[in-house]
Amino acid sequence: VGMIAGVVADRADRRRMMILANIGRAALAGLIPLSVFLNGPTLMVVMLVAAPISILRSFFLAAYTGAIPSIVGRPNVAAATSYLEVVYSLGYIAGPALAGILVAVIGAGATIVIDAASFLASAAAIAAVRTDLRAPRVDRPLDLLGEVRVGIDYIRNHPALRSAILL
Repeated sequence: VGMIAGVVADRADRRRMMILANIGRAALAGLIPLSVFLNGPTLMVVMLVAAPISILRSFFLAAYTGAIPSIVGRPNVAAATSYLEVVYSLGYIAGPALAGILVAVIGAGATIVIDAASFLASAAAIAAVRTDLRAPRVDRPLDLLGEVRVGIDYIRNHPALRSAILL
């Protein structure tokens, strides 16, 4: 899905792509506390929304990765990526701990409401970015599988990327 999302991000309005992905993730995540509050089949709801949320995450990440050069400028991509990775890593460290505390204090359903709201807050913040995040116009027809194949070949022929992906 990530490769397909990358092809789409290379041709799409990345702002719209990120906003729609986050709205979709908010709606899907919101189904979980709704099920909790209605005493529904919560585990089934979690299982049903897990894959679509993950797919939308792939589309968000593809758009966000493609948007970075437009936001910070090509010379600053390495530094910006480093900062974003630090924040992302801190989220992986602090997020589960904070979620555990929130579940203990306010319950699982309310905690997931906060998670869903964070996607909406992210969508609003992205909507406020005034930089043009549209991908450069491509005048050839979309060949999804062909472009995925080109990406795979590029990775296969690039020793550092190939090693990083294999690891």
